[in-house]
Amino acid sequence: MIQYAVTVRTICQAGWLAVLPMLYVEAVTAVLCLGVLALAATQQYFLLSEVAVRILPALCQLTVDPEKSVRDNVFRAIKGYLGKLEKVSEDPTLRESMGKCRRIKYTE
Repeated sequence: MIQYAVTVRTICQAGWLAVLPMLYVEAVTAVLCLGVLALAATQQYFLLSEVAVRILPALCQLTVDPEKSVRDNVFRAIKGYLGKLEKVSEDPTLRESMGKCRRIKYTE
C-alpha cells in the first residue's frame, strides 16, 4: 500500500509539473488582458500627462507579447489613448476639458 501511494504521488507530481507552466501562461495572459481592458475602459480618468509619460510607454512594451489576444487588446487601448492625444493636439482648447482628472462618484 505504501509503495502504491508513493507511485501515485510521483505520477501526480509529474503531471502537475507538466501542466503548471501551461496554467501559468494562461493565468498571466488573462491578467494582462484584463489589465489592458481596464486601462482602456478608464481612459477618461487619466491626465493627459500621465497618458503620454506613463501609460503609453507601459502599453507599448506589451505590443511584443507572445500572446495574440494580449497584443490585440494592447493595440486597441493604444489607439484609444492616441486618439485622445491627437484630438487635443488638433484642438488645444479641448485640453481643458480632456486634461482634467474626473472624480468617480460613489452612490449608496
